[in-house]
Amino acid sequence: MCKITGIDHRLVAPYHPRANGAAERTVQTTSAQYEINNKQVRLHNSTPFQLMFARAINDFKDYTKVKMNAHTHRAARKREEVINDLTEIVLPAIIKRTEQIRSAAQDKFNKKKNLVN
Repeated sequence: MCKITGIDHRLVAPYHPRANGAAERTVQTTSAQYEINNKQVRLHNSTPFQLMFARAINDFKDYTKVKMNAHTHRAARKREEVINDLTEIVLPAIIKRTEQIRSAAQDKFNKKKNLVN
């Protein structure tokens, strides 16, 4: 999965959260988002994830021992297609838009500030 998604997996000192503060912050944010998406809303008795994706959220379990069959192979190919679409279409568009926004913000900042020598 790391190879397909282009993740650069690196190991840091174990039991030392300050070894990679950015990763630790991401884990905290991801954990909080997981809890928000999995919290059952009393009003409609379902979770935000269920409303969005029309299915229950996956449990944390070891899927490495699951035997592959024709259905799981098709699902895996479909996931690869989605990941390819994301990397070839969606992510470049997001990066381009982010660069445009940053550039516009930088230009606006530069117009308001004068460089003093």
